[in-house]
Amino acid sequence: MMAEAIESWLTPLLFISAPALMIISTATRYAQIHGEVHFLQDHDHSGSCRETCGAVLLKRAVYFRNALVALYSAIGIFATASLLYLFTPPVINQHISTEKAASVL
Repeated sequence: MMAEAIESWLTPLLFISAPALMIISTATRYAQIHGEVHFLQDHDHSGSCRETCGAVLLKRAVYFRNALVALYSAIGIFATASLLYLFTPPVINQHISTEKAASVL
């Protein structure tokens, strides 16, 4: 019984490594965009290029920020669900075992 509980709790935590790698790569890309925006601000460029490139980079930054929020939220929900699964009694198994016991009697 204890081994099953540990296994059912540990398995979802092992699956978090893949989304964690996605978060790391997305955060790295977001940092690159941040660096490019600061590069544009620090160096003199013509007005139209600076405005156009800056607008495109800011739009990309918003997309990456939203992606990071979604990934963090998904992992949080997944981890919460796995912990809730650990601490909730198996209601379905209890219902099935009571039906089997009633059918035997």
